[in-house]
Amino acid sequence: MESTGRATLQWILLCVLALGYLGCRSAKPPPPQPRAVKMADRLTTQAEGLSEQQNWTAAANEWKRAAEQHGLLNDLPQQAVALHNAGQAELEQAHYEEALHLFEKAAELNQKGGRNTEWWRNQIGLLQAAVALTNRSDDLGTKFEDLTAKAKDLKEPLINALFLNELGLWQRRQKSADQADASFQQAEQSFTQAQNPTGVAVAVANRALLAEDVGKFAAAEDLWRNALSRFERVSDPPGIARALTGLGRSLFRQNKSLADAEDFLRRAAENFGVLKKEPEKKAALLVLEDCLRAEGKAPTSGAEQKSK
Repeated sequence: MESTGRATLQWILLCVLALGYLGCRSAKPPPPQPRAVKMADRLTTQAEGLSEQQNWTAAANEWKRAAEQHGLLNDLPQQAVALHNAGQAELEQAHYEEALHLFEKAAELNQKGGRNTEWWRNQIGLLQAAVALTNRSDDLGTKFEDLTAKAKDLKEPLINALFLNELGLWQRRQKSADQADASFQQAEQSFTQAQNPTGVAVAVANRALLAEDVGKFAAAEDLWRNALSRFERVSDPPGIARALTGLGRSLFRQNKSLADAEDFLRRAAENFGVLKKEPEKKAALLVLEDCLRAEGKAPTSGAEQKSK
């Protein structure tokens, strides 16, 4: 009886083991990823890391290599993404012609594939690059007219907000203050609808710049305080530095609270130095110099030395 029970137990164990082996045999390992796909994935991952590190020169090169590799695989959507990201990296380096070329190539691929949202992102990149090129002014007017008509059918609030913000910047450049303010306010509303707090902060900051343009420095001060609070909430260092500059500048223009204006400008210059944004640091220092003169304080060299 005991031997029969032991034999039954051994049979059950053997069955369990056999089922286990059968299970292992049926779960075949996935086929190895083709080498070309591995290469595309690796290049994309490397490019993403370089963009996150804001190593724009290396990021641009890596995104271009990723675009080429996705092209070899005839993966046009991913090729367009890589081209767009390469354009953004070139834009960060103020290589506007190259950025324009890359955004145009990405837009062409997305248009062929009927990817409307992605195409609109390319258009916004194109506008950002073209606005920075003074020789594109005539073309830009026509471009904005065409896109404004198409934007009426936009369903995505974020894309609509980004376009309206670029439209406002163009209108500000054209000295159309009322139109620009309306565009920035609409952009702010669309950013809010898209639940994009950074975009809202940017739109508020652009309204503050516009208020300064027309000499409404008290209104600019209120808007800069609003923008500063919003940039602080999203932990955006460049935005914070720009808002500090604008706040200090608007106080100085009112000849109001000059000690506070000095403090804001000095901290902005220091932050721009840390961020390696030398042109913006220099601009903050120039206003700081004027502020110090108004206070009867140290010359420029002293202000610059303290801001390093």
